Amino acid sequence: MASASRIGFELGADIVKTYYTGSADSFRKVTSACPVPVMIAGGVKMDTIRAALEVVHGSVKGGGRGVVFGRNIWQAPDPAAVVRALGAIIHHGKGVDEAMQAGGLKN
Repeated sequence: MASASRIGFELGADIVKTYYTGSADSFRKVTSACPVPVMIAGGVKMDTIRAALEVVHGSVKGGGRGVVFGRNIWQAPDPAAVVRALGAIIHHGKGVDEAMQAGGLKN
């Protein structure tokens, strides 16, 4: 992922969209190799909103700058609440529990 993200930058990308590598430490290898903002793709719909937020939190801890999510937002029972929770993590540095609360989501 680190090499592919770097190649995207070298080819002129202003932002790179990639998959989360599973841990903040491994994702940091991706973001440190890429001088432009790295965003994570949502991929398949996750089992719970909490699971999606945990992935986002890990990516931000690893240097990720945001998300490119579709179904993990639009197929949620309350898409606006998910967006609020995502914003709490991405823009305000909140943890998953705080983000759930900020979004008005139940644990």
